Amino acid sequence: MKCDVANENDVTSSVEQIMKIYGRIDVLNNNAGIVIVRSLDEILWDEYQRVVNVNLGGIFLFCKHVIPVMKKQKSGSIVNMGSVSGHVGQIDHSLYGATKGAVIALTRALAWELAPWNIRVNSVSPGSVDTPMLRSDIRIESEKTGKSYEEVKKLREAEQAFKRWANPSEIAESIYFLASDAASFITGTDLLVDCGWVSK
Repeated sequence: MKCDVANENDVTSSVEQIMKIYGRIDVLNNNAGIVIVRSLDEILWDEYQRVVNVNLGGIFLFCKHVIPVMKKQKSGSIVNMGSVSGHVGQIDHSLYGATKGAVIALTRALAWELAPWNIRVNSVSPGSVDTPMLRSDIRIESEKTGKSYEEVKKLREAEQAFKRWANPSEIAESIYFLASDAASFITGTDLLVDCGWVSK
């Protein structure tokens, strides 16, 4: 179903529809996110609001409306999408990084807040993943530097320990792990899936 995560009516409608179909919610994966690749002084106020409302507000809204369901069940797993940008500084990603840092902080606080109901809360912080968002970043860098798309892509891949980007399925597997009973003793953790980026 379509849902604008920054629109509370959309979120409540989605949760209601899911409950009608399944009667319970065991896992919430907050995965929606947007980025504006520009220096902070070039970002407009309405752009700022949109990035914050989607990247942080969407998680707030879905958690707000799913948590009561999980509390009644006395169980559940929430997995939020962080980013290496929430751990390290990146040029032209200051606003994006700020929202992802906030997501990681929210995850840690919620883990303790919801522990009495046996609800686990974790986050995943991917590095470079082959997605339309990253490809758009590369195109922007290509236009700014005058280098070809392939040249910039090779440079960015060379920054990874394995000299490649992640496949989206590799991130999905880490989310699946944190959501599953295999991670039953893990809460309040941010799992870096970044090919060693932050450890360098």
